[in-house]
Amino acid sequence: MGGLLAPRRRRDPSPGWVRGAGQALHAALGAGVVVQAGAGGAERRAAREAHAALLRAGVPALLLDGLDLEALGGALAALDLYVSANTGPAHLAAACGTPLVLLEGPSTAAARPWGAERVDVVNLGLPCSPCRGSPHGRACLAPRCLDDVPFARVVAAARQVIDGDRGA
Repeated sequence: MGGLLAPRRRRDPSPGWVRGAGQALHAALGAGVVVQAGAGGAERRAAREAHAALLRAGVPALLLDGLDLEALGGALAALDLYVSANTGPAHLAAACGTPLVLLEGPSTAAARPWGAERVDVVNLGLPCSPCRGSPHGRACLAPRCLDDVPFARVVAAARQVIDGDRGA
């Protein structure tokens, strides 16, 4: 899972959503979960909260915290799949060739990391999306476009990206 909370306007799923998605991916695919902590502040606190919740739920989870760009790239390249909002680490994962499930809402559903071949974009198509740069977007502290994505939809997207990888 990607970085979790931005200090200003949140553009990432809540720690509760990350826990639920991690549980669903673990139950459906046997996946362990890697939570990537942001640069600090609210992002780091949210990542630690999500990681602890996953462990309490019995999901094998690892916290990536305090990595520089090179180490983060190496960690992302080693993953079988990365699920993230449209963040810098999501683009880095795609650049490393890691299959990606990209959660979209704050920006357009057509947004894709440059050159990414193994990506599935999940977007709820809400009337307020895309909100990036709008007055609504600047005020949105709890984006439904991310927190309301059904876990089953993430699991289906993960399967599609993984199965597509097998045929490559």
